[in-house]
Amino acid sequence: MEAFVVMYELASMKFCHTLAPDSKALAALFALQTLSTPFLWAEESRSSVTPDSSSVDGRLDELSITAARAKRSKKEISLSTASVSGDDIQASTPQSILDSLRDIPGVSISANGSNGLKSVRIRGEASRRTLILVDGQPMSQQKSMTGGMALIGLSQIDRIEVVKGPASVLYGSEAIGGVVNIITKKGGDSPFGGSLNWSYDSSNNGFRQDYEIHGSLDNGFEYNFSYGKSDFDDRETATRTLDNDGYMLLNPTKKRVGGTGSNSEEYSAYFGYKKENMHLGIRYNYFDSAYEIFTNRGGPTSDMMMDIPNNERESISGFFELTDITEAFKKVRLDVYRNANQREFDIINQMNFVPFPVGEFGIHIHNEQLTHGVDFQTDWEFGKHHLIVGVVGNHDDIDGTTKDRTVLPGLPFASYHYDYDAEMATGAVFLQDEWLINDATRVIGGMRYTYVKSKFNGSNDPTLAGIKEKSSDDNLAFSLGAVHELNAQWTLRANYSQGYRHANLVELYTGVPPRGMGAPIAGNPDLDPETSHNFEVGGIYEDDCWITEFAVFYTMAEDYITTNATQFINVGGADTLGGELSVAYKIADFGLTPYVSATVLHRELDYGNLGSVGKTSDSGVAPFSARYGVRYETVLKNSDQLNIDIFARSTAKVEREYADGSKDSSDSWTTVNLDVRYNMGEVFSRVSMEVFGGVYNVFGEDYTPFDELQGAGRYAVIGMKLNF
Repeated sequence: MEAFVVMYELASMKFCHTLAPDSKALAALFALQTLSTPFLWAEESRSSVTPDSSSVDGRLDELSITAARAKRSKKEISLSTASVSGDDIQASTPQSILDSLRDIPGVSISANGSNGLKSVRIRGEASRRTLILVDGQPMSQQKSMTGGMALIGLSQIDRIEVVKGPASVLYGSEAIGGVVNIITKKGGDSPFGGSLNWSYDSSNNGFRQDYEIHGSLDNGFEYNFSYGKSDFDDRETATRTLDNDGYMLLNPTKKRVGGTGSNSEEYSAYFGYKKENMHLGIRYNYFDSAYEIFTNRGGPTSDMMMDIPNNERESISGFFELTDITEAFKKVRLDVYRNANQREFDIINQMNFVPFPVGEFGIHIHNEQLTHGVDFQTDWEFGKHHLIVGVVGNHDDIDGTTKDRTVLPGLPFASYHYDYDAEMATGAVFLQDEWLINDATRVIGGMRYTYVKSKFNGSNDPTLAGIKEKSSDDNLAFSLGAVHELNAQWTLRANYSQGYRHANLVELYTGVPPRGMGAPIAGNPDLDPETSHNFEVGGIYEDDCWITEFAVFYTMAEDYITTNATQFINVGGADTLGGELSVAYKIADFGLTPYVSATVLHRELDYGNLGSVGKTSDSGVAPFSARYGVRYETVLKNSDQLNIDIFARSTAKVEREYADGSKDSSDSWTTVNLDVRYNMGEVFSRVSMEVFGGVYNVFGEDYTPFDELQGAGRYAVIGMKLNF
């Protein structure tokens, strides 16, 4: 410790001089931009991500809602969290908003065969064990086997908050890996304002445009309207274009579809009223997207093409909130929502069966899901205790159609058309007590009881005949954490939490239909829920020069749901040991901030009796990943601000061993990148402009992250944003 103090003092003598007010604030903001660990700091896949400018003078005082279901600063939270602002997400031109979470330690993004079709993994857990929320409301997707996708555009996003580690006490099922809460914009601070955003990405000839207007009137009424559209072509890598263009290998007369392109369009409208201690609002959102799926074509005896021509979400939600009702009764809030999801999925597979000519298998899947939900929460204060009590409930109903046709020369034409219907109702009550023991120490404990009831309403699929029609499950989850502010620089925390995920309707009932000549995967109404236990310690160190954060965690997960050759089953689980570190040092006199953020993971999978492997440490997660670089910020004579970030990303070799002993892997890789943002300030009356862009993968590295598409080659991004 003494050596650390000496090093700190030497660094202070050389670099930490008293600055002029403007440059000191900018340097604080600059250092704040460097971190991508718990709660405040994250970095997106291309450019720097920073929190709101309101946190410049108090970098750890920005408030979070997700981690505690109440407004709390970072130093008051025992969970590991992160936050990204909507402005910085837009400046990064991501194809999916989940791309903006890529550099948060402990978070990884999977591209499921398409640039825009992304899902998020937290601390090694599969994406279906990450809960995605919009304004605290779950974005339920019962038919997604790859985990929830963020079916929402960029134009309406105020910020994204991430909770790492189990959060089932506050948010229920699926929150084993963590929670991603997408928080939308409201009315703003003036009667009229807005933004216009355009960007271009050369890696896929991609264009994005986002428009938004908002306002808060003197009479308390507020509004927000937004529109966004994106169109991305196939990805250009260092060695090839990831497309499926041309004709089927085995049938030169049949045009292929698919590739890696995507497009989306969204509309959003919000109306609210905010006066004194009352706030209410209603929001409508429509998001429509389409994705080409890259199949890497086929071989001499097979060829496949896949496409998602329609993936849409329509939602309407409302909330009512009262605060400071009495001295003890601090808040009551009611949220209600209705979400309607619709998705189509096409697969065509051609096979060359010797001595037969070309045969073809085709499948079209159409799914619809309707979700209704309610979330009621009350906040109380009794002495040094802040008590939260809530009740939540939601109902999912899915209807689907699967059409399959098989054409084999010389054999009769075969086809089927199956329909199915299933539903699930979930109810829960939760309680959390935050006990302020003294000014420096607080203890947070909570519990949640969840009851789930599901029903299979029928299908004409003969493989589902006789399946058990009803299933139910309940769970009691606990959490306990503590935060201690050691001194003005150090804050320490510790946390224990339980995770819980119940089986979805596909896993319980409908299963996975056969693909061509493949066998169907049957549902299993007797599945046990997935559960986990997480132990974690962490800390923050902050002074005028340094910002350092760390977290060490150990997670034990049980009863994972997977498939054998015929149906969904429970298997052993996984044990995960990991560490997350972020360090930034501000050299204020030179406008420089070197930084590094890194993740270390060791994960052991337990396949149980599923195959011959049993347990393996080749779990498909990177044992080490990091982002590191140097940022430079300066204020020019005309008060314009220039930010330059030179950084690298590195990931170690990833290996995956499956239950049957087969293996897959990806090599280690490093890319070097340059990011530039130039804020020109006010260019017209009440109109400010920012220009952003950069060059990425500068040396044209040929790399393929595990469970993702081949990485883009050298490419550039340029964009402009007007604020008024």
